[in-house]
This record gives sequence, structure tokens and C-alpha cells, in this order.
Amino acid sequence: MTDSKPGWPSPYLTAVAFGELPFSAMMGAYFLFPAGRFMHRVGEMFFAPLHRDGCIGGFLFGLFGKYVFLNVFPGNTPPCISDLVPGLLPEPLGSAKLAYRPQSILISAGDDNFRRIEIQWPRP
Repeated sequence: MTDSKPGWPSPYLTAVAFGELPFSAMMGAYFLFPAGRFMHRVGEMFFAPLHRDGCIGGFLFGLFGKYVFLNVFPGNTPPCISDLVPGLLPEPLGSAKLAYRPQSILISAGDDNFRRIEIQWPRP
């Protein structure tokens, strides 16, 4: 990604988006697992690009109370979202632990019935 220019996608990320190359070097999906309970809107969905100095470093997705950070900055495990963009998310979500390719996630329908979703990630 050293050949990227502010305001334009890097050739590497373009190749990843079109399936020509896989994500590598700790890039990819990180799930946010907050330490405690937090209030969220059940039907909320959002998408936010996270950038610094005109270069995109990742994307945050919020889907029905679950949050995923797509890290597109190679070679680094990202810090918590509050360190990247202070004030973007309420606590404890902003300081939530980021888990790379978790084996499963726990879903609650709000009535104390929990469901576990098992994930089989492709091998790099």
C-alpha cells in the first residue's frame, strides 16, 4: 500500500476487492467485544470509513448491536476504536477488545435467550 495516494484506493486494496489477492498481514475483520453491557438500537445499521491524513485505514460496520472493524492497514493489529477515533463510539464499545477472526460470536435477542454463531474462516 506504499503506492497509495490520498483520496484514491491503493492498487493493493483494489486487487483485494476484486478477488485478485487475499488480505494479509493482520488485515481483515476484527469483532468488537465490549467488557460490559451497553445500550444499542436493535435495528441500527451503519458504516463509517476511518481515515487519517487522507488515507483510509479501515471501516467500521454496525449491524443490529454487533460491531466489526475491517482493518485495511497491513502489518499491524489495530488498537481499540477510541484510540483511532476518540468519541466515535460510546463506552464500553469504544474501548472494546478487538478479536481477529473469532471462532464464534454470541447473539442476544434482548430476552436473555442467547444464540452462538460458529464461524469457519478460510485459511490464509
